[in-house]
Amino acid sequence: MALPFFANGARTQRDRMLAVDLGCRTTKAVDLYRRGNDLTLCGYALLDAPICEKSLSVDLLTEHLNAVTQAIRPKTKTVTLTLGVNDGVVRHAEMPPMPGDDMRLVLKHNSQRYLQQELATTTLTAIC
Repeated sequence: MALPFFANGARTQRDRMLAVDLGCRTTKAVDLYRRGNDLTLCGYALLDAPICEKSLSVDLLTEHLNAVTQAIRPKTKTVTLTLGVNDGVVRHAEMPPMPGDDMRLVLKHNSQRYLQQELATTTLTAIC
């Protein structure tokens, strides 16, 4: 999957993007605009990450991302999020060809078989 800003000059990709890094202590966000081969920084924000004991709730994350967009006021709906290593699961899974929605349901109900680990209920909600 190609990233929009590395598209070898193809004009079919969007020229503007909001990138958000959800760090442990600080959330960093930049609003970028591509003009030809150059990138222009249109805005940025540094916000304290929400304090939570175990895992970030959906409501708290939604509120935090709304605060990020209020701080930058981007002119795009295209967003790239980055997570820490401890907050994401990346696994190679061999699966038969199927639509994305069906694949999410298969992973939700058979995570042990395809990902070699049971996923928590909150993780399963994020997949589906």
